[in-house]
Amino acid sequence: MIERLGGWPVLLGDTWDDSTFTWDESVYKFRSAGYSVDYFLDFSISVDVKNSTKRIIDLDQASLGLSREYLNRGFSDKLVVAYYEYMVDIATLLGADRARAEVELKDSLMFEMKLAN
Repeated sequence: MIERLGGWPVLLGDTWDDSTFTWDESVYKFRSAGYSVDYFLDFSISVDVKNSTKRIIDLDQASLGLSREYLNRGFSDKLVVAYYEYMVDIATLLGADRARAEVELKDSLMFEMKLAN
């Protein structure tokens, strides 16, 4: 399934070719497979509460893997450390090199922490 969705650099290591990656294609593949595509924005269409015959577009910030409350505490929080270790463990179980997964996923988590601010 991961290959059909475009692969994962953490698993592919040096064989990952970022020149063939595009966000729009990735979103299309995830959406076609039935997965959420609310990576950076939560996008939905709902009924207008003021006029039920109309629809409105809702844009909101996306949810993160952990709540902002925890992510803002950084690696000093044991739940953040457990979340990071879980990410690394899953990547390793899927076939990633553990050392590479630790580096890549720490970068990923640091980015998630920046988004939380």
